[in-house]
Amino acid sequence: MEMLQNVRLSFLWWTQSIEHSIMSEHSIMKGGIVMTTDEEPFLRTDFENIQSEIQDIKNEFGIDMNFTEKHWAIIEAAIKVFSEKGFSAGRTSEIAKEAGVSEGTIFNYFKTKQDLLQGMLMPFFLFVTRPFILKGIESFLSSRPETPVDEALTKLALDLVKLIDERQNLVKTMVAEAMFHPDLLEPIRKKMFPSMMKATQKVFDSEIEHGTFRKVDSLEAKKVFIGMIFAHVTIKQSIKELRGSGDDESEIRKMVDIFLHGVSNTMGEN
Repeated sequence: MEMLQNVRLSFLWWTQSIEHSIMSEHSIMKGGIVMTTDEEPFLRTDFENIQSEIQDIKNEFGIDMNFTEKHWAIIEAAIKVFSEKGFSAGRTSEIAKEAGVSEGTIFNYFKTKQDLLQGMLMPFFLFVTRPFILKGIESFLSSRPETPVDEALTKLALDLVKLIDERQNLVKTMVAEAMFHPDLLEPIRKKMFPSMMKATQKVFDSEIEHGTFRKVDSLEAKKVFIGMIFAHVTIKQSIKELRGSGDDESEIRKMVDIFLHGVSNTMGEN
């Protein structure tokens, strides 16, 4: 029951965030990584390699927070602890141990535990939102029309699934805690989702221009496309009975086929 409740809350958060982005349609969003283990997708970052990207995001999103290497180490430790135990149950002493610092050091860099949670917005924008927009969407647009639309959409969806999988501790924490922390949810709703929706609109506009998409309500179509990816990841991670083959590519291909062609009989048979 608790698992199903978590899934329901995740979908509710996702839907509310997308719908809020309608009001902000004109908002604009303008790495070295080392895996700690093969099984645990908690990534430690080569801090020096992301300096310019951090500054870009601070400028684009108006984030007024300093990020030193020590800040970053504490944030990454907090992501691990919060993803395992939740924000309320996760202790700063556990975060300090994971980060290799004293508990008092944490409060030298973050005044409150809530500030530490807010600090997770930066890696969320850096490792999830920005790559999807700057790499996923742009890769799709540059590949068309030479690459068939079903292949291009499958790659776009798989790229997003990979982003979420690689940062599932971060995504899990943001989804779970945003439901209960409005000051965490608002930047996502007002800045991240409008940017993703604006970028995704380029896909639909280009395909309508190419004649591969018919003219439909593009907002609803975007919600269907992004929603099916989120549903795939949520079910894969939460409901083993519905995981299907476990092969992301084959399952995404099937979903893209349904997205492009629907489920109705085109010959009009009952």
